[in-house]
Amino acid sequence: MLRVYVAIIITMLIWGSTFVFSKILLTAGLMPHQLIFLRTLLGGIALLLAIKIKKLSIKINKEDYKKLLLLALFEPFLYFIGENGALLYTSPTLVSLFIAMIPLFIQITMFFLAKEPLKLNQIIGTLITIFGIILAIGGSGKLSEISIEGVLLLLLAIFSAVFYNYYLSSLIKKYNSLLIVMWQTVIGAIYFLPFVLFSGKELLTMQWNARYITYLLILSILATGLAYILYAYVVKKIGVNKTSIFANLIPIITLTISIIMGTEKFHYTKLISVIIVIMGIYISQTKIEFKHKS
Repeated sequence: MLRVYVAIIITMLIWGSTFVFSKILLTAGLMPHQLIFLRTLLGGIALLLAIKIKKLSIKINKEDYKKLLLLALFEPFLYFIGENGALLYTSPTLVSLFIAMIPLFIQITMFFLAKEPLKLNQIIGTLITIFGIILAIGGSGKLSEISIEGVLLLLLAIFSAVFYNYYLSSLIKKYNSLLIVMWQTVIGAIYFLPFVLFSGKELLTMQWNARYITYLLILSILATGLAYILYAYVVKKIGVNKTSIFANLIPIITLTISIIMGTEKFHYTKLISVIIVIMGIYISQTKIEFKHKS
């Protein structure tokens, strides 16, 4: 079980860094769809090479084509349009706050669509972590940066993540996580290709340097490749609901990286928020039983 929790924490560390690196590349001149196309293209190539090295079959049963196409439509396509688009209007930390609310939406959706039990400790833990996140962001004064465009794009990202997890929970029971992530990444790149072909001049005019290339490789190979493989692995082991709750770590990680890189200032409320978030995650992973009195 320790391996599962190590895997999900590594995943959240990687994803927590992506908001900062994506913001830097978008500020440097890339458009959201161009950045995501590069991420999915390079990530897909790396994943395909990994599959070839492991000598895995890339075959998907015909009855699962629709699910796979919808999986890739929701994430990476729609999700990253929402997430990266929102980064144009607001800060990485604030975007990560909204993204951290995804677990609550996932739990409710999976309860109605997949009949997964909605456990009290998961709801309580999620609400506690959200409170900790709001405390962290509020202490930074980031709530004043909210815009209507940013909120709408973030809502698109949230609902895309919900339906992505719904289709993933079905496919992960039948296929290797590496195979699923490879196909969703390749199909995602195909979805973005027409947009890049008709509006891709920034890819040619972008002043690339070693730092930008490093950030792009982190986003492509680690965030789009390795992190999704680890996430799918953990979903298979402990289910969508318990896995998704760890997304509440992302804003804290993003905030920490921002402080290290000098874009955020440290405040004692942020330390308190870290403790609250960790406590919320612990509660969400702890089984709570109620016994009826006879």
